[in-house]
Amino acid sequence: MSLRFRDVLLYMLAGVVIVGGAVGMLDAVMAPSAGANGKPAGGLAIPFVNPLAHRDRVNILLIGADDRVVLSGKFEPGRSDTIMVVSLNPQLKRAAMLSLPRDYLVTLPEVPKGVQTYPQKINHAYHYGGVKLARRTIERELGIHFDYYAKIDLKNFVKVVDMLGGVYLNVPDYEGKGRGMNYDDDWGQLHIHLKPGYQHLNGEQAMGFVRYRKSQYHARSGGVLGITDSERASNQQIFLKAMIEQKVRLSNLPSLLRAGGFVLQHIDTDMDWRTAVALMNVMRGLDTSKILHLTLPVVDKTIGGTYYCYAPPGKLEEMRAEMDAFLAGATDVPNSNIKSGALASAAAEAASPAAPAGPARVKILNGSGASGAARQAYALIRGSAVHLHSLGNADHYDYEQTVIEYVPGRRSTAQRLAAQIGVPGAELREAARQPGPAPPDITITLGRDFQTAADKAGSRHETVG
Repeated sequence: MSLRFRDVLLYMLAGVVIVGGAVGMLDAVMAPSAGANGKPAGGLAIPFVNPLAHRDRVNILLIGADDRVVLSGKFEPGRSDTIMVVSLNPQLKRAAMLSLPRDYLVTLPEVPKGVQTYPQKINHAYHYGGVKLARRTIERELGIHFDYYAKIDLKNFVKVVDMLGGVYLNVPDYEGKGRGMNYDDDWGQLHIHLKPGYQHLNGEQAMGFVRYRKSQYHARSGGVLGITDSERASNQQIFLKAMIEQKVRLSNLPSLLRAGGFVLQHIDTDMDWRTAVALMNVMRGLDTSKILHLTLPVVDKTIGGTYYCYAPPGKLEEMRAEMDAFLAGATDVPNSNIKSGALASAAAEAASPAAPAGPARVKILNGSGASGAARQAYALIRGSAVHLHSLGNADHYDYEQTVIEYVPGRRSTAQRLAAQIGVPGAELREAARQPGPAPPDITITLGRDFQTAADKAGSRHETVG
């Protein structure tokens, strides 16, 4: 993992949440109360004209870049290694977020002399032409006009989380054997060492949680342990949801004001302050069930020995249509949406029924039709604080998507297992406890999405016996 980071955009969203929360909480304190006659009884609230009051669509480009000053003292522009498009409907209080991979193949509208326009990775646009070129490139690629842009720096993210007193999160055991998440990069000054389980994280630890992708440990097959970009995006959204529920509270107002003031000083944006405050209030008031999270599916491609990726024909159009329909209120977030499932917050998790004692008893059923899929899935979770209940075949082999049923209190374990077997988009279902012999704590019915993930990892298939 290099010094460049892909996740700065999350920090921008965290900043929006923090400042919006501070403004909203302050407004609640300062707003005039109503007198007995229904008229204001006085207060300190200042009249505010909302620039978004009559708008039904606002498109924002969140840009992350690792700008730095090198040893020579020269400013060196970085690359926008994570790109997120955020579209909001302030009237319906809905938001759609589309993530683009940093290696996405594009033709840049313009480049410095001697630099080729194609092939280029989308994150190079910022490096060659700053915000202006990045904005033009992404607008042309997506066919969307951005009303505003914003970006924030990594080191400020750590400071803000610490100002708010840290955050409670559930850390999955991605590496198995109770190792959790581990990675060291001395040059990039990134050190991640998180044990699995629900715990309090400070700023540095939270940064590790949202940046983690590959491990310093290797699997028995020789490959590096770790997670996919989609799984990392899920972790980012889990963090964001936890920040909203744990920190945007009236009792936390002093810390919110301090952190909000710090964020405002370190955000680079073309919004005027009225629009920024209005936007942050919209974000603060969003119901998280009304946030659609999309990650563009891509196909790998190598050109001249360099890795790129691109969207299959029609996928960009499908994503735009899905965003448009959702923002207009014509559709809702699907239950199986990968990010929707990942948005269960740490606070909600803490309030859920207590997990049953001891390791989870796991039953794995092959619903994909691929020979040996159940045994293969068990090999991926063996030794990760679970006991095997049984292996077998599902009622049919036509499951497109993996389904994971869990008894109350085992949701976090179900999420962890989904990540470990490579299907973070699995459908999670809570199963009510039934009378009679104790059922398994978790039942995994493998779909064809598992087979695709296994093929991509180059895994071997064995027959269930």
